[in-house]
Amino acid sequence: MEQEIVIGLPTVIGLGLASLSGVLLPVILWIVWRRKTHAPWIPLLTGILGYLFIGTVRGLARALFLTGLQSSPWLFYLMQAILAGVFEEGGRYLIFRYAIPHCDRYRDAASYGIGHGGLEHIIVNWNNALFFGFVVALLYHLQGMDGLLAQGMDMEGLPELLQDIADHNFLRCLLIALNNLGSLVFQCSMSVLVFTAVHRDGPPRWLLAAA
Repeated sequence: MEQEIVIGLPTVIGLGLASLSGVLLPVILWIVWRRKTHAPWIPLLTGILGYLFIGTVRGLARALFLTGLQSSPWLFYLMQAILAGVFEEGGRYLIFRYAIPHCDRYRDAASYGIGHGGLEHIIVNWNNALFFGFVVALLYHLQGMDGLLAQGMDMEGLPELLQDIADHNFLRCLLIALNNLGSLVFQCSMSVLVFTAVHRDGPPRWLLAAA
């Protein structure tokens, strides 16, 4: 008789925290930030539009310059990193200087970062398998194997899936959530660095630091 797979409540909570942080964290961060600083909406919305524009241009550049480089992985990833730095930070620089030059307070830079980084964060995590794992873990914790089968899940491969979910203990999930938070804070920091290049100290030092 096979040993029963145990998925405890801490694992369920951890998976929920890790998966939902991938989508809800930017929203929560903006609500808290706006309440604390009374930041205007324009930098946030500009950040969202800026990410869409920069992402589109960067995608075209990747298609143009990276085609055929897959055979040389080191060159492929090097060029990918260079293009990301040029378009991400160069795009921020142009937006701060020409699109919203009147938004010249540090809270505006952070608000832009929440919009820019937040949308990227949501897009990257939207199809995150952790959310599926959270739903399966919750159903299994509440209803057991019979509950999962009643929801139409295929028995084939289900034990392996449950074991993989059970391996996501609370600490591991917490680290994933903290990594999501760190990624978003990093995006805001890059926006503040580029903002400083535009409004405080001239372009060379701070823009190069961001790139």
